Amino acid sequence: VILVYDITNRWSFDGIDRWIKEIDEHAPGVPKILVGNRLHLAFKRQVSTEQAQTYAERLGMTFFEVSPLCNFNITESFTELARIVLMRHGMDRLWRPNK
Repeated sequence: VILVYDITNRWSFDGIDRWIKEIDEHAPGVPKILVGNRLHLAFKRQVSTEQAQTYAERLGMTFFEVSPLCNFNITESFTELARIVLMRHGMDRLWRPNK
């Protein structure tokens, strides 16, 4: 599961807890990553990178900040989620980071 919030909107970050509770209730144990979106608007930031990183670490999630507009960290975030899923299901032999 990719949990996305808007770095320029504090309310969207604060709602992540609710989504995590829903996921844990309906799909316990699924891999999750936290993604801060709209990095190209960092000058309007309401959620610090450090705060989001600490939150993700506390919950055992990988964290990325992305900008679809600039194509920054998009592929990397999806690739990391795929890697986590493969490793979790013992399919690490299928993981080829170059491809």
